[in-house]
Amino acid sequence: MFYEIPYADPVTAEIDLFVRTWEDLMQQRKRFAQRGQNYVTGEVRAQGLLDISEMVAEAEQRTKAALEKLIHKHPLYEWLKEAKTAGPRAATILAMIRHPHRFPGQKCSEGHYLLPTFEIGVPCPCAAWVEEQGSEQQPCTGVVEAPRLGTGARAVWKMAGQYPITTEKGVRLARKMKGVQSSHNGRAKTAILMPQGIGQQFFMQHSRYETVYYAAKERLLAAHPEDNKPGKLGRWETTARVIAAKAWLGDLLMEWKRIVPLGEYSVVGPLCGQPDAELVEV
Repeated sequence: MFYEIPYADPVTAEIDLFVRTWEDLMQQRKRFAQRGQNYVTGEVRAQGLLDISEMVAEAEQRTKAALEKLIHKHPLYEWLKEAKTAGPRAATILAMIRHPHRFPGQKCSEGHYLLPTFEIGVPCPCAAWVEEQGSEQQPCTGVVEAPRLGTGARAVWKMAGQYPITTEKGVRLARKMKGVQSSHNGRAKTAILMPQGIGQQFFMQHSRYETVYYAAKERLLAAHPEDNKPGKLGRWETTARVIAAKAWLGDLLMEWKRIVPLGEYSVVGPLCGQPDAELVEV
């Protein structure tokens, strides 16, 4: 039996189940709709599939509503409510983090995120990354490294794949590849920076992190005045949004760690080996 990724509490474990179900229903709804109708020409190819898409959409909305009620039971709800970010996207982040002390926590030399409770240099207790679909899980060959310092926001951001890698064609952000189980989780980026994500809620709900965004944008444009014109603002607007998102993540982790001391958790869920990363086609 490999090491299991712990949840901070049973509510977080239940939220994870609802988040995964909500996301599965969302993908199924889109899949049925795309197969049933050609959105370029408007041609209906299979009305039955469109009807099924509507049924899945109803189940998706019911799951989302249940998730919104469930997050009220989470220990961080009052903080999320005060930050005006309580909702399904915040639930996605909570489900991915599982336990706040994992970040920055300890990492093994192969990239697994662990609670900072292991001796330095011992073998990693997780399963190795699965490179091919159907492969049996094997013990990770990495060793546990020293505990790290910081709020953990940077570690979560890196786990989401938001870090540069060097390739033959230059430097780019990490991304998933067809048929390969990635070592990062792109759900966090979607939940934070994509439309209707946490980053957009800063403006829609006039959260205090909206002020962080504008202060960062002003600072960046002051350092790069030549870009303060239409067509060049996008780069710094995105950077400012990332700065505000990291501030939100850091505060969330620090508050969660204050509420849940290290060592108080319930183990529920799939084995380690990065269960949030899935085989995808691109």
